[in-house]
Amino acid sequence: MRRDRKSHNKYHNGKRNKVINNGKTKESIDITLPYSFIPFAKQFHFPYTYECLPKHNELKGFSGSISYTITPKADLYTETRINKDGHYFLSGSSARGLVRSNVEILSASYPEFIDRTQMLYRKLAGGKRYLQILTDDDASVEHNNNQKRPKDIEKEIQVGYLQKQGNEYYVIPAKKFGNGKNFISIKEHILKDWNVLKTNNYLFKDSTLREIKDLQNEIDELTPIIKKYRKFLNSDYKKKIEELFLWEFKFHKKKPQMERLVEIEKELTNKLKEILAGVNHDKLDSNKLSKAYAKRWILKFKVEKQYQRLDKNIAFEPYRSVVYFKESVHGGIASMSKIKSEEHHLLGYIFNSTNASSKRSHYVAREQDNGKDRILVPQTVIASYNKMKEKMRTNKTNKEILENFYDIFNSDNRNSKENRDDHLPVVFYQVASGDNGQTVINKIGVTPYFKVPYDYQIDELIGEKDKGRIDYATALFGSVNEEINDEGNANKNAENDRLQSFKSRVRFGPIDIIGSPIFKEPVPLLLPSPSASAEAMYLKQDQPNRVTYEKTVDQKYQKKPELNGYKYYHVLEDKVKYVPNKDTENIESKRKVLEPKGVQLKGKIHFTNLTKEEIGLLLLGVDVSLFHESDLFKQVFAEEDLNECYDLLGGGKPYGYGKVKIRVDSLNLETRGNDFHSLMLSKEEKKEGTQLKEYINSFIAKMNGTEYFENVHLAYYLQSKKVFKKVEGVNHYNWPDLKKKKVGYDRSERLLSPTRHLNKD
Repeated sequence: MRRDRKSHNKYHNGKRNKVINNGKTKESIDITLPYSFIPFAKQFHFPYTYECLPKHNELKGFSGSISYTITPKADLYTETRINKDGHYFLSGSSARGLVRSNVEILSASYPEFIDRTQMLYRKLAGGKRYLQILTDDDASVEHNNNQKRPKDIEKEIQVGYLQKQGNEYYVIPAKKFGNGKNFISIKEHILKDWNVLKTNNYLFKDSTLREIKDLQNEIDELTPIIKKYRKFLNSDYKKKIEELFLWEFKFHKKKPQMERLVEIEKELTNKLKEILAGVNHDKLDSNKLSKAYAKRWILKFKVEKQYQRLDKNIAFEPYRSVVYFKESVHGGIASMSKIKSEEHHLLGYIFNSTNASSKRSHYVAREQDNGKDRILVPQTVIASYNKMKEKMRTNKTNKEILENFYDIFNSDNRNSKENRDDHLPVVFYQVASGDNGQTVINKIGVTPYFKVPYDYQIDELIGEKDKGRIDYATALFGSVNEEINDEGNANKNAENDRLQSFKSRVRFGPIDIIGSPIFKEPVPLLLPSPSASAEAMYLKQDQPNRVTYEKTVDQKYQKKPELNGYKYYHVLEDKVKYVPNKDTENIESKRKVLEPKGVQLKGKIHFTNLTKEEIGLLLLGVDVSLFHESDLFKQVFAEEDLNECYDLLGGGKPYGYGKVKIRVDSLNLETRGNDFHSLMLSKEEKKEGTQLKEYINSFIAKMNGTEYFENVHLAYYLQSKKVFKKVEGVNHYNWPDLKKKKVGYDRSERLLSPTRHLNKD
């Protein structure tokens, strides 16, 4: 088989050339995972318009069926059924999805079944671009390295109390604090001293955070010194200092050992002195400022290390309770108590929704501001919140308590007694202008860190569908007549404002299990969902910096990202062992397993009114080995052994389940004569083996001959159906391996390029 090996020489032992992050270089590491990608077609193919689609009542094409056999080569993790005669079978839909996916790729059809749900994310630990989107601060995205700090989230995100009136929900705004903040975040080590929380409301198990508090007191003593001198620095000096901490002295990058802290403090002090060498020393003591900055960094690192040692409180429960506080001289909170007194006379509510890994603070809001109008929560916002809530995964511990806490729009959880002010849920929100100009809620949640949309969404990255034209996959499998919400969709029917629909011309019959099936006990598996945060795996990493779905603050390096293509799971030689976990028990899949020994699966695909090339496409979508019937294929892929190709059927693919061989047994065409007897009784003409050649050749010719192979990236498609072999020098992770790491993908890791995998030695 002809393959380009030039790109192979750019790599060595799984390491790529250095990548750039804001001007800094760092080695990136290639890895392989249970999945990889087949690139999308270079040019999508649309052979039909709505007007010229074959009419279901005009039988000008071929009708009949394709008989096929599935031979399992590994355990099948799929649902089986029993018919009235007591025989086991699989639903035809088990094969339909597989064949449709194959047909879509092979015919350069537009990718329809890629999840286009809006991709949202949140960064609890911050992230400049995230905070800009969250606070609607796009004006601070500069293109000349003139970066601004994002707005203060405690001033930008509002807080209030959710109240139901009739069938509508409203938010009553809370009073602001004296410093202009809508709410205040308080670190847990401070709250420990005030003793205002119950045991199961703390984030950490540790009974005291005294050491952290002492370190924080030292930090607080240095901060006024830094502020005093920092105000005399111009934007260039501030930017250089910010980059020093962001890239060279960021905790997760530096990871110093405690015994090296004295040495690192000297190193940081000297670098700061170099940066500040040219400042005006009449106003600014650069030596004192450098030492204060360096000392504060060391203290913050020690705080970070202390938090890393603390165990999370697994019994944590979300809560909300009344507190009374004393205002500080700067309009914040000086101290707090559960009991109202002359000192603590201001009413507030302390609350927390989650003990997420990066969270260290609790939130405090003031009482309702009765001088402000309540704000409507539109039904669309409620529906969006509930949809995201349904996707929320909770561990078994306190599952019911967590779900009830987040279920703020459930009327069953509310009664007239709970409609009192001290029982209303505290919510964070943002507002916008409604349809008739009134102010309405447009974001709402129980945490100020809302999920926000990525700058680039899947639809934009795939590209628009050719307006008014139909691809082969849609023409064969049909399209659903669905409601549309966007006015710009070109495929809607002007008469009823709905998408055009077309009935499928193929039908998948039940798949009979032949032999004596043996079933194992139900097997639990954790099947992770795709995550947009895995951008280093899903996007082409072919630019100097890490490519993401976000627009970078500095647009200098990143062009519009590109998707890697169709995701597929590798065909594995052996199964991967999965050890059940109590923490994930409620989100595991569990099915009986069908052993491969002594069974075959027989099925039929019935079709109506297909062209010769459509039959050829359908045959190839079922049985990849039929490419051997094409003379053009043999010219380009001379060495290719298609008997090494498999398909994956059912679930559990990342763990090695579902490996099967699918072979077409025969093509059965209905024949009709002009006499009365022929019109009443269908006859079949059976075609097998080399007789299928004309249909395969017809399809390939219709797709532009040998250029077709390149357009659909056929080499990658065939690679996806072969048994996966680890690439020498490249780390490979199965899902259990990633679990052992206890964190997601490292920021330096990149999915091995499909090209590199194709060209492996």
